[in-house]
Amino acid sequence: MIGGWSNKAMIIYFKIFADFAFKTFGDRVKLWTTINEPSVAVEGYKSVNAAPAFGHHMSGVADYLAIHNMILAHANAYDIYKKQYKSTQNGKISVNVVGDWYFPLNKDKQEDKDTAEAALKFQTGMILHPLTYGDYPEEVRYRVYNNSERLNISNLRLQNFTDDEKKLIKGSYDFVSLNHYMSFEVTDLPPNEREGKSVSELDANIKRMLLKSDEELENKPWCKNTPEGMSSILNWIDKTYNHPEIFISENGYPEPEGLNFSSKKLEYHHDHLNHTLIAIKNYNVKVIGYCVWSLMDSMEWLNGYRLKYGIYKVDFDNDDRPRTNKSSTKWFSEVFKNGKLVKPFLTNENCC
Repeated sequence: MIGGWSNKAMIIYFKIFADFAFKTFGDRVKLWTTINEPSVAVEGYKSVNAAPAFGHHMSGVADYLAIHNMILAHANAYDIYKKQYKSTQNGKISVNVVGDWYFPLNKDKQEDKDTAEAALKFQTGMILHPLTYGDYPEEVRYRVYNNSERLNISNLRLQNFTDDEKKLIKGSYDFVSLNHYMSFEVTDLPPNEREGKSVSELDANIKRMLLKSDEELENKPWCKNTPEGMSSILNWIDKTYNHPEIFISENGYPEPEGLNFSSKKLEYHHDHLNHTLIAIKNYNVKVIGYCVWSLMDSMEWLNGYRLKYGIYKVDFDNDDRPRTNKSSTKWFSEVFKNGKLVKPFLTNENCC
């Protein structure tokens, strides 16, 4: 029996947890997200890069089971809230989705345009499509089926929802909770690069290339400030999923340890908020809120304490972990105080 989220018993446990949370905190909490980034949370079910580290040999099976059960767990939590708590607590429920943006590598090539759309469906659409329409995107099922035929393996790895499950999951969110950080260029995975890829990577058949800046840090290119990715993903979600309210739950820029990237951090946040305004004004997207990632420097999973996303600095070399302002602290304060976007400005601060 497979464990963790790939085991359907997790749905029962999650219902118990959700009911406790609603009962205990619902008088104060009015905006809920049930699960953070399901498409990231399943990484450990298809690789050794995260817990429970099932490895590549479970790819295309355990990760699909996990995401399937997360969708059902979320929908069950939504159903509990709607039936037992909504009338008295009047809150709203969502699930946090990753929303990277994908540009076609060749903007004049239809195949690359189709691949960019497929990349969106395999990430953001893998969650929002079932919750909006009751099933996974057709493009996802088509690619899984094609790869199954090619590898001579089961095409039922991506499970079907029963009729009752479709009724349960369809419409089971009140707003979209979006986490957006970066953008990629994509094209079809070249045949000579398929060796060593996991089954789910072969299912998608997509080569993703992070848009990179010129900085070389620890031999790794830094992500490029691509703010048009923000307005693009907001517009895509709006058009694809029936104009939902969208709360930007995570958006941030990582400063490398020991280097002062204050100006780049300010530029990133200014530009991404500006493109949020573009989405609102030009595309009529219903953005209802924005959260910067993050309030303070913190532990960033695989990157530990090496990346500093906070708008407040934390001194991890001091046992008291004192917090001090950054330039982004003052800038965000001005934005919130004035209720409008202001130009980036630097203040005196110690290096990271």
